[in-house]
Parts: sequence; C-alpha cells; structure tokens
Amino acid sequence: MCDPLPDSPHRTRLTVIGIGNPYRHDDAVGLAVARQLCCTLPAGVDVLEGAGEPTGLFAAWEGADAVWIIDAAHSAAPPGTVHRIPANERTLPADLVGPSTHALGLADTIEISRTLGWLPRHLVIYAICGHTFSAGLGLDPEVAAAARNVAAAIRAETAIYAAREPDDAAREPTISADRRQPR
Repeated sequence: MCDPLPDSPHRTRLTVIGIGNPYRHDDAVGLAVARQLCCTLPAGVDVLEGAGEPTGLFAAWEGADAVWIIDAAHSAAPPGTVHRIPANERTLPADLVGPSTHALGLADTIEISRTLGWLPRHLVIYAICGHTFSAGLGLDPEVAAAARNVAAAIRAETAIYAAREPDDAAREPTISADRRQPR
C-alpha cells in the first residue's frame, strides 16, 4: 500500500496521486495505478493514495514541481479509454466530470487551486474511463488493462522529470496527448 495523503505540507519535487474508492469497482482505478507504481519510480517521487478530498489534494501537491493524478472518469467513451490532461494548461473537459462522492470533485479542486495560485507548475490528470461504479471489488478488464498502460506512461514521465534540473521542471517535455487503449 502506498502512503495516504499527508497531513504535512513538506513535499518532494515529484508526486503521483491515485484517487478513488476501493469499494466501488472501477472508481478504484486511480488507487490501482498508485499501487502498481509504489517502489518502482525514481528516488524522490512520492506515490500517494486518497479519496480525492480537496484539502488532502492541496496538501499533497503543495511544494511539488510536477504532479500526476490518476482518477476514474465517468464518460460516454468506452471503458478503458485514457485521457491525459495537462491540467495546469486547461480545465478538465466537461464530459469527463461525473458524479462525485464529495461536495467538490477533482475538477472543482483544480479550479480552486488555479484561482488561488496553488497549482503545481506541472499537473497532469490521467482520467481512465470506467464502466462499473456500483459497490463491489475489482476493475473491469478494459479498465485494468488501461491502469497498467497508465502506470507505464507515468513511470516514463517521472523518469524524464527526475533526470531534470529543478529549474527545468517548469518546461513541459513532449508527451503524447489523449490516447485510446487497445481492446
């Protein structure tokens, strides 16, 4: 299990946050990716898990130069579709914002942070389209396959950032945009 979202404002330079509910099938995909990444990323990269509660996210990315968040998406797209969204450059697409178990969802949290000037210099959201969000355990096969692909992409991206000098962290490397996972 990865670290829970911290109470401390002290952060390393790079942070990966998997969010979701482990007891609602595909809503757990962000947690599944975080667990795949634990102990496999470059030194100095924190991997955290949480439910997506806004103040926990604010604390988790405070002081980080680059942050990756993985969450399930409610979308008309087929299950397992992955959207990579550079959230410090644009808002989350409305068709990915679905019902939240919180008063405020991830999109709201990002926009509050943007307004307050609290966004990290580099914030990427990996939204994985789910299918089943009812109570229960386990991911749909397409969603589980997408989780593995997203974990591999984040390993590659964090390796790029870990090799950079701190002053270079604000420059976005060339990384492909939205992608559809093979079925």
